[in-house]
Amino acid sequence: MSELPSRSADLPAATHYYRRDVSARELMPAIGAGVFAGIAAFYVTRLFLQKTPLIRESGIAQLDDRGVIIRRPYRSIPGE
Repeated sequence: MSELPSRSADLPAATHYYRRDVSARELMPAIGAGVFAGIAAFYVTRLFLQKTPLIRESGIAQLDDRGVIIRRPYRSIPGE
């Protein structure tokens, strides 16, 4: 690593920053927060993808005698 400048440098003290090395133990909370945010985003995305659609489907899904899914049209509502 490079040698640190002396205290008697011409730069004012307010603009001088020293960046120290960060150990793995100190990074664990940040890594945990990142993992939590990723899991939360995944969960919310799954909720939005699995929610009931807001538009009305054209038919009702039913099973026939063979177990095959068929769509039957809705009965028309008087006045529509």
